[in-house]
Formats: sequence, C-alpha cells, structure tokens
Amino acid sequence: MKIRVAIAPAVLALGLLVGCSGDDGGSAGRFEELAAENAEIKAKLETLGTSLRVLENRVHELDRDNRTLEKMLSLAEQDLRSRLLEMVQQETGGGRRFAQRVFQPPAEPKPYLGFNAETNSAEKAKELELAIETGVVVTAVTEGAPAHVAGVQKGDVLQSVDDTAVPTRDALVKTFAKLKPGQECELGLLRGKESVKLKVKVGAR
Repeated sequence: MKIRVAIAPAVLALGLLVGCSGDDGGSAGRFEELAAENAEIKAKLETLGTSLRVLENRVHELDRDNRTLEKMLSLAEQDLRSRLLEMVQQETGGGRRFAQRVFQPPAEPKPYLGFNAETNSAEKAKELELAIETGVVVTAVTEGAPAHVAGVQKGDVLQSVDDTAVPTRDALVKTFAKLKPGQECELGLLRGKESVKLKVKVGAR
C-alpha cells in the first residue's frame, strides 16, 4: 500500500494578487497574514505527512505479519492433515482391522454355574473328613449364581454331570464346556455320606 502526500503552496501567490488592489499599508499587513497562514498550513501538512508515513509503515508491517500468519496456517493445516491420515491408517490397518471390527461376529456366551472346585485326593479327603477320595470338591460357591440357586454347597463332592463321571477338575471343565447357556443339567454330589442329585439351569457369562 502506497500513500503519497503532495503539497502545493499556492496560497502565497494568491495573496500577492489580492494585495495589489489595496493601499501599501493594507497590502503589507495582508501579506503578512497570508504568509503566517501559509506557514501554519505548511506545518500542518508536514505533520500530516509524517503521520501518513508512520501509518504507511504500520500497514507494511501488518501486510508482512499477515503473510507470515497465512504461511503458518497453511503449514499447520498440512501437518494436521498428515497426522489425521496417519491415525486413520494406523486405526484401520489399511481397512483390514476396520473390517474385522465391523464384521467380526459377537463372541458366543460361555456356560456358567458359579462355583470353584479342586480335584479330591487322599490328603484332602482326610483334611475335610470326606467319605471318598475321588471326585471334585466344591471349595466356594458364588452367591446368586446358578449353582447356589440349585443348592450346591461348599464341601460337596461332585461326582458326575448328567451321568458323566468327573473324577478330576480337568474332566469337570471339559464336561462343562459342552454345556449351553439356558440348558438344564443334573449334578451328582456326595454331601457327607448322602448322595444328592441337583438340577441346575446353566447360566452365561
């Protein structure tokens, strides 16, 4: 932006022309008045010119700052686009991981009865004063779980599930894995010296 101030002091010439029509004393006085006015105008114009030059410099600075800001914004936008693209690529894995997430079937619910058990042994039978040394000893029952609702108690010795013998904890886990949530199964237990049969509705988790 360019600001130019042109100063054309024609007032002096005009004063000379006007002063020619009066007397010498009046002309001299009028000339002095015009000269003073002209000097005042010139001073004001010089002050205005200085102010305009300061303004012009400020405008140049603002233009420079604006160009710098535009450049910084452009670089920031490019950096942001690059980061977003990298994040999308990492998240989607080129589309494969995204497709796996979207189209992966939900996991099937697992059967749940809600008790802990350990394989029985001679030492455990002696410790717990059990009548037998085989089967699986119930060590804890979760309150409100299907086994608890059915009446399974801590200290029961589980011997079978639906007439399938479970001599060890591993055998019990494999047998339970075949059950389906909502299915009803029968547990064969030894409680003290009494054989107990309990119907349990298998839960899910």
